Amino acid sequence: MPEGKYAGQELRKYLRLETFFDVWYSVVGRPEETRKACCVDLTREGCKLVSHDSLPMGLEVELKMKIPSDPVPIFATGQVVWTSQQSADLFAAGLRIVQIQPLDRFKLLDYVCEEWLKMKREKKG
Repeated sequence: MPEGKYAGQELRKYLRLETFFDVWYSVVGRPEETRKACCVDLTREGCKLVSHDSLPMGLEVELKMKIPSDPVPIFATGQVVWTSQQSADLFAAGLRIVQIQPLDRFKLLDYVCEEWLKMKREKKG
């Protein structure tokens, strides 16, 4: 299924910001099975993860995100809303953030906005 589409309709409501940072995830209720992924973009309501695991639609996962500018991880819960195979051993999953503390949401969006501004400045220079 194409990214961001369901039954031929575009689902994006918010700007998608490219970023790259590590995320550890586990199925809700099974923290002993934590796996690593990379967050490659964020929106106001969700993120795109790339990993070596295929995550099924509807799966709820606990997320521990490590943004480079902050030593304190950000915790959230997400639900897989789309998946796609990127290559023979890489998979992408779109997650809708269903639970995150307001301060953690602020820290996450602040980081991405700062990275976006840096990129814009570098392109001008």
